[in-house]
Amino acid sequence: MFGAFGVIAESFLPVVTNLRPDALDAFYFAWFTMIFESIFIFPLMIAERKKFKNKLYLMENATELETKLSRNQIILSNIIIGIIFAVALIIQFYALPIAGAILSSIVLKSSLIFSMLIGVVLLHEKVTKQQLVFTLTLLFGLFFTLTNGFAAVVEMNIGAIMLFFLPLLWMFGHYFTKKLMDVQKSPPMTIVISRTAIGSLVLGIFYVIAFPDRSIFILLDLQNLLSLLLAGVVYSIIHICWYKVLQYMDLSKSTTIYALTPIVTSIFALIILNEKFTVIHLIGITVVIISILFFYREHPKKENND
Repeated sequence: MFGAFGVIAESFLPVVTNLRPDALDAFYFAWFTMIFESIFIFPLMIAERKKFKNKLYLMENATELETKLSRNQIILSNIIIGIIFAVALIIQFYALPIAGAILSSIVLKSSLIFSMLIGVVLLHEKVTKQQLVFTLTLLFGLFFTLTNGFAAVVEMNIGAIMLFFLPLLWMFGHYFTKKLMDVQKSPPMTIVISRTAIGSLVLGIFYVIAFPDRSIFILLDLQNLLSLLLAGVVYSIIHICWYKVLQYMDLSKSTTIYALTPIVTSIFALIILNEKFTVIHLIGITVVIISILFFYREHPKKENND
């Protein structure tokens, strides 16, 4: 259930981003999206802390796990997670309108490639020859789409290129997140609050210093406010669902649930944004989805043997 809602919300995000008013630049949009997300998630965090207060989720009740992760390590991990996702959100909101919703949803599936790299390098996971083959197939599909069927190798969309590498930041963030969840010291909603609160604080300080001539009160305009609220709601749903999925699955397998987002995004983009769906998009989506599904076909067997 969480996976299904997460797919719909994540598929709708490019549409929300591309519909934002011109007055909201990517930096400001990211800043207040994180603020509103913190507000929306806060009640869920309180409820979750009450629910798990006797289940070793709070640090004061997790004395047996202190040797695995110290208090300072937890604080540092939360700060790193907050900064990583704050930077990633700015890049995402800047690049999405440049690339377009449909192309963006396809190239973001590079997350499987970076998920595998993080798994091999940091988590020492094994990769089979079949998985390597389908990773290369995925890379081919993404490059095919990025270059518009190899017709624009030199003039690739800069926004799409940025989005191609964006999942690398996400995977580092999820790596630190998974470490916190594995020792059960931080419930999922507490992690979301930590990352959005820290991220919004960092963005707010930087925005005021870097752009002193820009007004922070443009959100008082009704159109701007509604756009920011919608972004906050959508992002809240995405993160609630993602962390619920991540809580019960490993980092690599969690990625497969979102394989169908390009299809759903394409539907939203056609109806709401009037974007053109081309044969290149169709080929790219087909190759990407098949590659992802076949990549993880042997994954459950590997888990059962561990």
